[in-house]
Amino acid sequence: TQDELRDATIMDIYVNTEQETLWLATTKGLIQFDIHDETVTVYQHDEHDPHSLSEISVRRIYPASDHRLWVGTNGGGLNRFDPITKEFTHYKADAHNSYALSDNTVVSVYQDRDGTLWVGTALGGLNKIDPHRKKFRVYRHHPDNPNTLSKSDVFGIHIDSRGIMWIGTVGGGLNRFDPETETFTRYMHDENNPDSLSHNFVHPILEDSQGRLWIGTWGGGLNRFEPETETFVRYQHDHNDPGSISGNTVRAITEDAEGNLWIGTSFDGLNKLGPNSETFVHIRHDAHNPASLASDNIWNIFRDSRDRLWISTGSGLDRFDPETGTFLHYQYDPDNPNSLSSDRVSNIYEDRHGMLWMATTLGMTKFDLATDTYT
Repeated sequence: TQDELRDATIMDIYVNTEQETLWLATTKGLIQFDIHDETVTVYQHDEHDPHSLSEISVRRIYPASDHRLWVGTNGGGLNRFDPITKEFTHYKADAHNSYALSDNTVVSVYQDRDGTLWVGTALGGLNKIDPHRKKFRVYRHHPDNPNTLSKSDVFGIHIDSRGIMWIGTVGGGLNRFDPETETFTRYMHDENNPDSLSHNFVHPILEDSQGRLWIGTWGGGLNRFEPETETFVRYQHDHNDPGSISGNTVRAITEDAEGNLWIGTSFDGLNKLGPNSETFVHIRHDAHNPASLASDNIWNIFRDSRDRLWISTGSGLDRFDPETGTFLHYQYDPDNPNSLSSDRVSNIYEDRHGMLWMATTLGMTKFDLATDTYT
């Protein structure tokens, strides 16, 4: 079953628990993986079939309310896939149609509590879709209007517990969208204002159990948004302060069962921040300690149904043991067919049977949480 996945980089995963199906967005097409019998079906672009996938490279998958799938591609626009007919409906950018999708590179897809679908694109801003009328309302950056999106390069969409939409951009900071007025409030870095956002490349965004919004940046560390004053508390690396965050390129933020934040950085290790603390605890790779973090390059942090933390690194997958403060390593072993398929784990998902599905650069690995074994 791994042959179809061998050379495919997995960008996104959607788990349909009712049908026990994994849907994988990959550089080799949309892949359907049946959890029960582990069969694989690959959907790719066919220039002779107008109902095939519009582009082979798939970036995002999102479930539609009618049991279909929204499939965002890297250059082929948006697709709506019907698993029954196996047909794709295409939504593409069209310079002559103001109601068309704004850009063909889809980087984020999100449905709000009202059922409206929002599509973020690499260069065309934000799109709101009416699937019945097949029309898109486009929100772009306009330099002469400060109430528009700060930049049309959308990286992520986050809707908080109050229903407020936050849009992270590449180079344009953070935006808050008001659906009533259809306007945006921009939060951008201002070098003369220490209470402003620390950096304009925003990703990831997390709302914690206390309702606080945390904004990671690629170069400016971590920020906490203060809604009353609309300002930001910055957490940046200071080599003179051992209690500061270990690095300024934040790649992952996860909250554990006790309310601690775990912040993964690019090549600067893992950080733990207590629920009401301002001091970061650094967790780093130690070449002399085999039970330390496998690598300081953190890709992802996943919390499973047993409240255990899994840390994806460029050197395998680690499970944190809070009792001992050590890590159990899961790594690729060429002599063991039941080991991790690759040390580079991009995504982790858990199904309702307590199985972890690990997407790597060389396919999928299934792990049984009950027995702590690969299956």
